[in-house]
Formats: sequence, C-alpha cells, structure tokens
Amino acid sequence: MKRKTRARDGMTERKNLTCLGRRLLRDRRALSSVIGEIILCASVFGVGTALWAFSRGYMSYEMTNYWQKVSVNIYSLKERFLVENVALNSTGISTGSLLVWVYNYGEIDIQANIYIVKNGSVIAEDLSAATISRNDVVEFAFDLTEVTISNELVIKVETLRGNENYGSYTIP
Repeated sequence: MKRKTRARDGMTERKNLTCLGRRLLRDRRALSSVIGEIILCASVFGVGTALWAFSRGYMSYEMTNYWQKVSVNIYSLKERFLVENVALNSTGISTGSLLVWVYNYGEIDIQANIYIVKNGSVIAEDLSAATISRNDVVEFAFDLTEVTISNELVIKVETLRGNENYGSYTIP
C-alpha cells in the first residue's frame, strides 16, 4: 500500500506542478497588464514633469521681463529735475554765452540732453547725456549767435528715460 500511496503522491505532485505552471501562465497575463499600467504611469509622470519644467522656466522668463519693464517705469518716476537758473553773458550786440543750471532733486542720478529753442527751432544743443548726480546742480554753457533783445528762448531738458522739463528766458 505504501507503494500506491507514493505513486499517488507522485501523481499529485505532478498535478500540482502542472496546476502551478498553468497559474504562472495565467499570472503572466496579469503581470503584463501590471507592467502596462506602470509604463502608462511613468509616461504620464514624465510628460507632467516636462510640462512643469517648461512652465517654470517660462514663468521665470516672464517674471524677469516684467520686472525689467516695471523697473524702467519706477526709475522714470524717481527722476525729478528742473531748470534752476538761466543767465546770459553778452559778448556783443547779437552774441553771447548762455549759462543754464539744472538741478536734480530726485532720488536717482539722471543723464540729460539740453536744447535751446528760439521761435520753434533749435539754435543750440548739448547732446552729451551729461550725468547729473542726485541733489546736485550742473552748469551748461552755450555760445549763441543772432540773438537780440526781447528774444524769448525756451530751454528744454530731456533725460534719456524720456522725462522733460522746460524753462524760458527772455533776453534783456
């Protein structure tokens, strides 16, 4: 009887191995669906990471670009200056040296160009973009020709940021 039991045990072992093999085959199908899910999750994660990196870089670029534009406007608002004084040193009947003092009372240094206008046309200009430090007065000298008594001169001071200030002077 023992032999038969052993034989039966061997058959049951073979059946168990066969069933185990079939289970593995069935489990492989389940394994392929799990691998498919993992690949799908990894691809979604990769695409999401790529979109996040792109949007972060783009936002950083836009933020820098926006700040540059805003800072230009802020500096333009901080510019404060005026034509402090104007004087003429006559060297002849229709010639002279015009002295213009520009005072910067703003919070930042400015760079200014100065124009002298008579009857709508520019007769003298200083396009050196001279730097005027904050809380400082700078003198500009212009040699004028063909000016007569009672001519009205307009002094236009324009900064490189586009701010303008005007002064006027009537020749005595």
